[in-house]
Amino acid sequence: MTLLTGFGGEENYTRVLLQHFEPRIEGALDFAPSHRVLLLRARSGVGLDIALGGLPFEESVIERSSFFARPGGVELRTCSAEDLIVLKAFADRGKDWLDVEGVMIRQTGRLDWAYYPDGGIDDNNWWKILAVGKAGARKDARSGLCPGEQHL
Repeated sequence: MTLLTGFGGEENYTRVLLQHFEPRIEGALDFAPSHRVLLLRARSGVGLDIALGGLPFEESVIERSSFFARPGGVELRTCSAEDLIVLKAFADRGKDWLDVEGVMIRQTGRLDWAYYPDGGIDDNNWWKILAVGKAGARKDARSGLCPGEQHL
């Protein structure tokens, strides 16, 4: 979840949120501005990551978002599939690349490939993005190599 806070006034938002939600870590108020995320826990026990948005890209993600109807008449604002792919690729964890793959499969034929600046990717060859991303996510932290690679 992203809360567009800008830069410099994050504490005004984080203090209010901490009045209504339990922090997931000690020192959450100090952690949030430097890491741009407030880690909270809902009453149900579910973890909430509140990204503190401030970059022009984050603002444009919110501008491009749309509402998704949930049961019970609840509407949830969600980012576009294209933006979700960018956000997940930027996070670059193994599970994020699985999410990217899932979005690409579910949205085949509906993704706006022109949104991505390098071009050349479409519904016929999107797997190239996954090959690069998954290889990067598998890199061994000690050697910087993917499994099976050797130093030359």
